Amino acid sequence: MKSKVIMIGPCLNTQGGISSVLKIYKNNIKDLELDFIASYSGKNRYRDIYFFFISVIKTIIICIISQNTIFHINTASKGSFFRKSILTKICLFFKKKVILHIHGGGFVNFIESSSPHKKRKIISLLNKVNSIIVLSDFWLDSYKKYVPPKKIKVLYNPCARIDAIYIPRGNIKARILFVGKLCKNKGVYDLISAVESLDKESFTLDIYGDGEIENARVLVSSAGLNDNIFIHDWVTQSELDNIYSNTDILALPSYAEGMPMCILEAMGKGIPVVATNVGGIPEAVRDGVNGFIVSPGDIQALADRLNKLIYDRALRERMGKTGLEIANSKFSVKLIIDKLKFIYYNDLYKKHY
Repeated sequence: MKSKVIMIGPCLNTQGGISSVLKIYKNNIKDLELDFIASYSGKNRYRDIYFFFISVIKTIIICIISQNTIFHINTASKGSFFRKSILTKICLFFKKKVILHIHGGGFVNFIESSSPHKKRKIISLLNKVNSIIVLSDFWLDSYKKYVPPKKIKVLYNPCARIDAIYIPRGNIKARILFVGKLCKNKGVYDLISAVESLDKESFTLDIYGDGEIENARVLVSSAGLNDNIFIHDWVTQSELDNIYSNTDILALPSYAEGMPMCILEAMGKGIPVVATNVGGIPEAVRDGVNGFIVSPGDIQALADRLNKLIYDRALRERMGKTGLEIANSKFSVKLIIDKLKFIYYNDLYKKHY
């Protein structure tokens, strides 16, 4: 009987890393029967409730009528896990095989900050699924205290577009880029504070995302950086690809991360990265090799590393070329898709692949 994979996650039209990853999976898994169920719309509360209700109905129907089916359920923490835990329990009730794919960098803190009763329930559910996918070796070590190591599989996020050769930038001022939610946890306020000490004639900073946009604009204005820092809403992936092509440096000084897609996307475009030593980032960005790693909240170190890259075009080029090599060797779509299919077949169906 032919195997079937049911992938569950946020609507593919929503912004964010999980949707970006799932779109890559859906578009590149060709030799398996794969269906996608959206459990979250990302638009408004009423639409979210509707999407979740429909996802529950679809999941029950598939559990009843399908025999040889894997459910690949993608979750983050808090509300995302609440929704996915219901769907997971439905699948387990019908004795279906479940892969729980944990995204984002806040899940361990979510577990530890929960009440003792809730914490026991979360850990119990983690131990009932067939496999847990985490985004890096760092997270593998983190989850070993909750579930047996053999249950945990490491799967890096894929880099969808990797340039064949390094393309030099010709910007007079170095163009720095930030992509993500505008909030303290992503380090955007630290980034604004860090560039405040730089020569205003040497750089521009473009910030793309959602979240605390007005707070960020107030900080930019109060720092007198309106001519240097430009804050934008989310853009489409094709628009973002064009932005990467004209970017000199990516900055992501987060306090918690899984394996950020914007870092992988930047590496695929030959952009050096300045980021923090959290989550899976050090497994993608090697300090002094294809970028720089600083500690979260170390604004002076962040400013120093940005300044170094701003004034050293040759260093940017050398790091960018190395980033392309790392993206090809560790994060290519083919490599990651092959590893995912290995999990589907080898771990769950016990077939040789």
